[in-house]
Amino acid sequence: MRFRDFPAWVRDTTLRLFPHRTRPGLRAIGKPDAAAPIVVTGNFTLTVRRMIETLEGRDVWLLVADSQGINVWCAAGGGHLTHHEVIAAVRACALSSRVSHRMLILPQLAATGVEPHKITATTGF
Repeated sequence: MRFRDFPAWVRDTTLRLFPHRTRPGLRAIGKPDAAAPIVVTGNFTLTVRRMIETLEGRDVWLLVADSQGINVWCAAGGGHLTHHEVIAAVRACALSSRVSHRMLILPQLAATGVEPHKITATTGF
């Protein structure tokens, strides 16, 4: 680690210990079009920041669902990130009018709380 990265490391390490929310909603990474993939995550600040950094250079939609500022794994296990939050995020950003497909890429660690078949039955995604 370079010394100039130290303040960011301290911030990110501290954020892991406490819920820290960022705004839910749809974010465009690059220049996504109607065929671009949709990646879903919770609204834990550190996770969203790292997702944006990881997806940089690609054309992707990032759908941030309200997980009460808790990371995906803990939020899904604790009942804070469920299919209800994903459905609410899909509806709030009018996702069906922005994309031509009906596929969401959910994090594997959300499997304990998110039931994909209920999202599909309710929203078509």
